[in-house]
Amino acid sequence: MDEMRAQWEALMGNLENPADPKETKSFEDKDVCKMYLVGLCPHDLFENTVGACLPILTPCRSITSVRARCSTVTSCERSKHILYLEQRKTRYYNYEAETLRFIIPLIEDCDRRVQRGRVRAEDDVACKQTTLDDATIAEAKRIDAEIEKKMKIANELGEKGEVEESFKLLEEAELLKKNKLEMLEKAGETSYQSRIKPCDICGALLSATDTDRRLTEHYSGKIHVSYQKLRDMSKFLTEYIKEHKPDRRPPNRTHSRSSRSQSPSSSRSGNSGRGRRHRSRSRDRYSRRR
Repeated sequence: MDEMRAQWEALMGNLENPADPKETKSFEDKDVCKMYLVGLCPHDLFENTVGACLPILTPCRSITSVRARCSTVTSCERSKHILYLEQRKTRYYNYEAETLRFIIPLIEDCDRRVQRGRVRAEDDVACKQTTLDDATIAEAKRIDAEIEKKMKIANELGEKGEVEESFKLLEEAELLKKNKLEMLEKAGETSYQSRIKPCDICGALLSATDTDRRLTEHYSGKIHVSYQKLRDMSKFLTEYIKEHKPDRRPPNRTHSRSSRSQSPSSSRSGNSGRGRRHRSRSRDRYSRRR
């Protein structure tokens, strides 16, 4: 039994009797990562990740400090996180606002990268489309019009319940699309297949020819998932702050102002009363002397 307990303490640490009581930390300590307490530390998201889409982040000093002083890293950090979630039900600590101020610039930087990718994609398409001759462009427009016509008729037939005819027209439209791509390839235009576009979440450039496997790898990759978490956390924190941040408007000063506005008149009335009493006493003393 003692041997099992020793193995357990070696693995998880002695939680019941810590070696040094001074090492017992509160989540309010300065060197505890407040973003981790809230639920998301960007330093952990992009740790050991390489890519052009990554933000420039230095290692989280708070997490490093906690891990350097705490022998039970995972259980200790998790316990502080759980304790904070319980404590914030009755008190607003402002950690959410601090985390949001850190996250927003990262998202804004990613949005600028997405916009640059869109501009690059538009310039790339415009540059490549100039290589087409007029006859090819006219034929492509004719095919587009025919595809649109067949799609419209297919939708109308589907609404009427004529499913077989609708599927037949859809297959013809798909065949026209394929023929159009082949025609453009022969004409030396590759932008329709090699056209790039940025990912709206992380800003990575994707190609129209990417396979389903390639797209799946991207959407499940660490960079994409990390930026998705940042955006989701930003929305959550914004709503949380609106609902839980205490109203710090200045107190109503109407009463104090009215009291101050009334004080001069009351003081003047008091002074005049004291003056009248003083003058009456002076007259009495003068009459007694006579």
